[in-house]
Amino acid sequence: AIAVASEAAAKNIANSVYQRNLPGRNTNLRFMTQQKTLATANPIAVATLASAPRVAYQASFPENSADGNGVTPSSAKFLFDSGVDAITLGNHAFRRQEVYGMLDENPFIVRPANFPGKAPGNGYTVAEANGYRILCINAQGTALMEPLDSPFEAVDKILEREAGRYDFSILDFHAEATSEKIAMGYYLDGRVNIVFGTHTHVQTADGRVLPNGTGYVTDIGMTGPEDGILGAAAGPV
Repeated sequence: AIAVASEAAAKNIANSVYQRNLPGRNTNLRFMTQQKTLATANPIAVATLASAPRVAYQASFPENSADGNGVTPSSAKFLFDSGVDAITLGNHAFRRQEVYGMLDENPFIVRPANFPGKAPGNGYTVAEANGYRILCINAQGTALMEPLDSPFEAVDKILEREAGRYDFSILDFHAEATSEKIAMGYYLDGRVNIVFGTHTHVQTADGRVLPNGTGYVTDIGMTGPEDGILGAAAGPV
């Protein structure tokens, strides 16, 4: 199903890049997307994926994990309790006001780094996994989306600021236009280890390792109902 397909695509890319950049360790990185309410099939999907063996690091995009859009403290807690190491967000990051305080208090929930400077939360986090420091960055595209600061410049600033303080890096690029996502992949090729896209809810079949070693996939899709339209019932749409 969609949950398995998106997980498998991202994990295969991650394994290839991980062994290329950090050889000799029997471990892998793991990516999950949660883009619809946890009130349906997602608790089972998250619990199953999180309990799989030999997982070093799990990054989850649960922006629609609340009932409707956004993330709430309870849906975030459920994911963290299931074994997720970092949560990335996107254009619905501030949809639920009850999560604002958590964005400031919990460094492992990150919203797009190119949001305005006074916005709650941070655009990246660093966590340790199997002795490695994992830098997880979140950025949002501007093509066909809200006018924000340049995501390319925002990522550059983070990489410069954190230089020497991490061993492995991941970017969740939350964007609408596939062209902007691909451009980001090539822009960061050789500088960020994993670049994966989110937002469209539809998995793309272009997972690959770019020429300079960056693992890339335009969109890792969604974990949620297989039937319907982007996780919603088809009839009303």
